[in-house]
Amino acid sequence: MCESEEAMEQLKKKYPDPRLEQVELDHNLECAEMSGNLQDSNQTQEPHLNPSLEISLRQARAEILSGNDKAKALLRQGSSEECKEALAALNRSQQMLLGDFEESATSLIVQAEDAASERTPIDQMELLLTMEAESNANVEDFRSLLARLPRNSRQTMSFRREFEEAHANTNRYLAECRATILAGGRMEDVEREH
Repeated sequence: MCESEEAMEQLKKKYPDPRLEQVELDHNLECAEMSGNLQDSNQTQEPHLNPSLEISLRQARAEILSGNDKAKALLRQGSSEECKEALAALNRSQQMLLGDFEESATSLIVQAEDAASERTPIDQMELLLTMEAESNANVEDFRSLLARLPRNSRQTMSFRREFEEAHANTNRYLAECRATILAGGRMEDVEREH
């Protein structure tokens, strides 16, 4: 386990927050993409998706989980049998909802793949702006998490350095996409650095 993984484990123990898991997944994926070894990301590589759809699906999954986590937290405050039954029912409905969501997402992915070849330059620029906004949101989330860590610890500095490298890689990719679109090309033709 590398230093950044140890730091992330400590963060998760110290600050249990569902957003931290998403930051960890994003960080692991970016590190795996940079190294060219997606098997290390603990995620299966999906077929190349429309990045805008990918972002929207990731945000929708996070919203589903966040809403359920809030409801679970409220139900856990109660000690009655009704609260326990409601919590069990909520867990079952969350699994069903996520199953339905994944089925719908698969259908959308297939439709998006069919429509990808029809993307206009304006659509591509809108997609790029969405990707830039998500990148900026990731930076803000990271800074918020980093503010909770010991400032000068070796693990924090290592975690910060790895994130900054991944973020710089993302910024280069987005800049190259922007230049390609403005030159009349398609952003799908831009290869991401590893």
